[in-house]
Amino acid sequence: MGRAGDGTRLAIVACLADGPLAVFEPRAGGGIVDRAADGSECRWARILAFDPPDLVVFSWDISPRWTIETDPALTSEVEVRFYAESPARTRVELEHRHIGRHGPGWEAITGGVDGPEGWPLYLDRYAALVKESS
Repeated sequence: MGRAGDGTRLAIVACLADGPLAVFEPRAGGGIVDRAADGSECRWARILAFDPPDLVVFSWDISPRWTIETDPALTSEVEVRFYAESPARTRVELEHRHIGRHGPGWEAITGGVDGPEGWPLYLDRYAALVKESS
């Protein structure tokens, strides 16, 4: 399985915009932006740490109401680590932490990201993308 590399293949998160493209800006201070077919953009995460090929940490700037949260104090973090187990195999670990920072209704985020349309789906899609490109 591939590793994070320059980060351009780390498109494992849900799109909020009406379009298929999630843009990952591979640097601390960058962001994750959904770009719709009409060119409109929705920036929903900030890259907090980027250490290829091993680590990326980004904010989850989506509120319990599934709208963009503009107050960084009310956002959680997602850490994704890549561990090379062999030249052909990489283990990916994902931790979504500090969800309680979202305040009242934070349980909606847990339910969304833990469910079948959440992180399990996007990790499976990432694995398929890596396998396809290998």
